[in-house]
Amino acid sequence: MAKRKPKLQIPPDQASDRDLSTLLSYGPSFLPYVAAWTDSRIEQVRNFKHWIYIAIRTIARQVASQIPNISWVEHNSYDSPRSNYLRSKALIPLLSHEDLKPVPNNHPLMRLMKDPNDPDTSYDLWYETILYHHLTGSAYWWMPRNALGLPAAIWVVPSHWMWPIVGKDKLIEGYEIRPIEGNYFRKFLPVEEIVVFKDKSPISKIDGFSPLTAGAQWGDTAEMINRSRWHAYRNGTFPTVAIQFDGKYQDPSDEDLRRIESKFMSRYTGETRTNRPMFLPPGVSVNPLSLSMNQMLFGETAQEVRDNILALFGVPASAAGLTKDMTYGSVMASHAAFMQQTINPILRYFGQVITEKVANRYDDTLKVWWEDITPHDPELTEKQIQTDLMCGAITPNEVRIMRGRQPYPTAWGDNPILPVNVASTSMGGTHLPSTQPLSSPNDNKELNP
Repeated sequence: MAKRKPKLQIPPDQASDRDLSTLLSYGPSFLPYVAAWTDSRIEQVRNFKHWIYIAIRTIARQVASQIPNISWVEHNSYDSPRSNYLRSKALIPLLSHEDLKPVPNNHPLMRLMKDPNDPDTSYDLWYETILYHHLTGSAYWWMPRNALGLPAAIWVVPSHWMWPIVGKDKLIEGYEIRPIEGNYFRKFLPVEEIVVFKDKSPISKIDGFSPLTAGAQWGDTAEMINRSRWHAYRNGTFPTVAIQFDGKYQDPSDEDLRRIESKFMSRYTGETRTNRPMFLPPGVSVNPLSLSMNQMLFGETAQEVRDNILALFGVPASAAGLTKDMTYGSVMASHAAFMQQTINPILRYFGQVITEKVANRYDDTLKVWWEDITPHDPELTEKQIQTDLMCGAITPNEVRIMRGRQPYPTAWGDNPILPVNVASTSMGGTHLPSTQPLSSPNDNKELNP
């Protein structure tokens, strides 16, 4: 009889991060780690202007306008059309046997998300989180705990105020707040009270990687163009005509030039004097001037840099308010791409971080998630519904949920809608009762004249 192989022993806990924290604890000169960031975060937040401001504001407004959902995950215990619809819209990973059951409005985590602290609203919370996340690559929530050890509030701490403190047994033992707006005190925050949202960095294990770092030269070029434009208008001269004297005139004095200029301006400038004839003395002629600005500053180069910055943040031109020469269909397609490729990944990532770092403190079956906000193509949706109606693959309640309406409370609403010429159908030996299609009285008259 063959011997049975012993089962593979899996360690109960994950490997400790003590080894990695040791690498970060001491530098080459064996001095304490001073927690220097890989980028100047103060410089990054000062770039919140021009097209960078427009791009980040566009994303922040869209994210802040979405309301997160909080649900329990149950195993095949909440089967309904609405549950199936939630599964199809949820931006969270779910197994085939898992269903979502929303928590009540008085759940403590739900109340915390709706009112994170006294001065801020939920909109402020998400706007400020996106603001620092996209400027510095990292955003920080400080969640002080109450007597039960649960979060009592949520504060977004400016990323350039936060400095990590490496521990002996932990990668990060805590963070020290160092405000820069004045002569303020410093405060140490334990890592258990901090939630970090960050884009992974190829340089550091503790620092995020900002879009401004990846596109630093684009941002610098845009800044130089804007500065050059400003000085071009400030220092430039833009005359439209030139007064020319022939050789008979001697070099006029400054006083004569001012007198001539004053007389010319009083007679021929202003909208009420448009197209008036000019009467000039002998030997004087007027030549029109056409001076163009530097095309590097005001032409294709500036637009190219603008498009690069918008693409860096994943914001289409139409979402930033640039809708020139665009049709309604192209604007809607651009909006759908913005939701699917930029906003949805952000919401999916935020949901996973909050679920792991916050929701698990209340209940390990809780999940925080957002719905897929990609707008549906209305024409495609109508065609899909019609196709489902032809083969009896959709119920009245499913249609009502898709329309944003409440389902019918009776069981009739969960029966499939069958075509008029089909009395019943069977699936795997189970006979489903026929359901008359929803029709108006006029339709009945046509069927039964």
